[in-house]
Formats: sequence, structure tokens, C-alpha cells
Amino acid sequence: MKKPIVFLNILLLAVFGCQKPGPVTVDTGTSDDVLDVSTVVPADSAATFGQIDSLGILPADAATFSGFLLVNSVTYDNGPADTNVVKQYAAVYFADRSHPVVDGRGRVLGYYGMNITPTLTGSKIMVNSLPMVRIPYRLRLPGVTGDSICGYLYVRNLAGTHHPNTAFLWNVPAGDQGSVAGFTVQIVTPEDVHVLAPEGGSVLSRNSPITLRWAGKGDLNIVVSVIDPVTQATTAVMKLHPKSGTGKAVLDARVLALLPPGRHFVFSFIAANRQEITVGQYQGKVLVQAAAVYNIYVELK
Repeated sequence: MKKPIVFLNILLLAVFGCQKPGPVTVDTGTSDDVLDVSTVVPADSAATFGQIDSLGILPADAATFSGFLLVNSVTYDNGPADTNVVKQYAAVYFADRSHPVVDGRGRVLGYYGMNITPTLTGSKIMVNSLPMVRIPYRLRLPGVTGDSICGYLYVRNLAGTHHPNTAFLWNVPAGDQGSVAGFTVQIVTPEDVHVLAPEGGSVLSRNSPITLRWAGKGDLNIVVSVIDPVTQATTAVMKLHPKSGTGKAVLDARVLALLPPGRHFVFSFIAANRQEITVGQYQGKVLVQAAAVYNIYVELK
């Protein structure tokens, strides 16, 4: 069920409006296996959410931030029968909150991506002196065949230049008509994450505990998403936060019972360095994040 993505089609879909109840602490018996478990409930079932397994953006961030500057190293693991795909890229997206995308009933599905590069000077957004490419920002709208172009986003393939513990510096020029002021910001990439269990492509039982093991330093979040068997789109349904740094956690039946009845799931292990900034002339908070994401695709029966 892996979804290899063509680089230029990495979409910063409109991630917004996620709500979650207070965390439920699940103690499976030892201090090494304590998890904070939060279910992820969309505020509006008509909303189009971003693909967490591609972006590494936590659901709650969508409700908080309007702009994103991302540096990601993403691994898609569907087991030894399917070669792992690794994507390393930078992406920049600024939502135009005055230009929503709405459906036929007036519900907001997303926002147009702003053109934040100046037309007259031709200056580009640079990340570590590499120019970013402006591409169409696409949304899949209900009742519309194919994707709809809704403004712009900016991307840069970082294959061969992305490494752990490396500083990435953005230089963003001032945009046209006062859209954004020029600014620079830097973020350092985290250690890589490698998942040891479960194995990609595993078929697991909902009635038995599932052991999660990983290698990597730092704080970690694990987002569980259900995969639509037809569209292959992923929808986040649960966030897990291991309370210890031992690289191990156990999901027992009480946790698995919270998952929806779908069969295909992805466990996204996300380690991230992040900071919040404000940008002159832009109305909205901006998230700067460098993430290592390791996706494990499994079946639950």
C-alpha cells in the first residue's frame, strides 16, 4: 500500500481544522512502554487534509499555522518485497486566508497558495543557496474530476545534499504588492529515524499487542493514518507520543480498539526540529520544521 510520490507532485494540501480530545495515557505495564494516545478528529469531514506520511506535519499544526517552510527526509517502507523509497526535499507554502477554496455548500476545503516571489526582479526563494521551484498547488475537490490548481507552492529536491544534523538556511525575498517582507531563517535537520518493528508490509492482528521499536535520538511522535483502498489517500486517526526515549513502545488491545475498521494503515514515525516565526506583512503564524519521517505500511486484521 505504499504511495511513491513523484517529487513535483508533493502537495502541501490545506492542513487545517484538526481537533483532538485530551490525551489518554496508556500504561502497558513498564515505564518503557508508556504512551500518550490522542485520537485525531477532523473538525469538518469535508475538509481536505495533508498527507502526513509525505509532509511530517502533525494534525494540530494545521489549525495553528498558515505558512510552512519544511525540510524533510521521508522513507516509505512496505517491506522487503517492495524497495524502500526515500524522498528528501524542501517545500514552502503560504496560505492566502483571504482566498478560500469552498465546495458547493460553502464549506472551506483549503486556501490558495500565495505567490510570494517578486515578479519584477525575478528573485527566487533560496535554500542553502539552491533555488526553489514554483509549481502549481493542487487540491482534489469533491465532485471534480482530477486536481484543481489553487495557487502556488515552492519545492526543491534535496537528494544528495540532505544530511542529519545539517543547517538549512532559507533566504526569502520580499514579495509583490506587500504579500510578505523578505526574511531569512535557519533550521537544523534531526537525526535519522529507522524503524525496527513492525516490519513494513506486515499483516498484524488487532487482538494482539503490537511492539514498536525504532532507532534514533530525540523526541518522537508516531501518527497512525488509515489508507483509503481506492484513492490511496491517508487520513490521520491517532497520535502516539512515547514518554521515554528507549526506542520502544507497545500498543495493546485498548489502543488498537480506538482505530477505525479499515485494513490498511501507515505508522509515521516523526522526529522534528521546529520553530515558530512571524513574517512581516503576512497575517498568520509560520512553522519552520526539519523532519525525519519513517513510514511503515501494514495491514490490520
